[in-house]
Amino acid sequence: IHGTQADDEMFRIGFGSSIVTFTAWHPVMTGRGLKPARSIATGDSVLAEDGTYHRVTVSEALPGDAARLVYNLRLAAASGAETDHLLSAGGLVTGDFFLQNSLQPRSFSAR
Repeated sequence: IHGTQADDEMFRIGFGSSIVTFTAWHPVMTGRGLKPARSIATGDSVLAEDGTYHRVTVSEALPGDAARLVYNLRLAAASGAETDHLLSAGGLVTGDFFLQNSLQPRSFSAR
């Protein structure tokens, strides 16, 4: 899925050299489970692709930019199990579009 939500507020989340820009409702695996990027703050812990949790050192909102390219991946998973929809983005464990739709309010899901 390409181009959705580019003009909406985005969020840079990460630690060290692992910093990724996400849409507001994009799921990120934290020490408290999957949380939308918009709710992750500096000091929270996020799961890295090496299987360890790291404290977030970068958490900032960015203005929307309709010229920005946004890609949402939907994995061809065997089931609706959360673990079948996880992937790594820039070193952070995150969820696909299926999980994003499970986190965000219905009014956003139809976009």
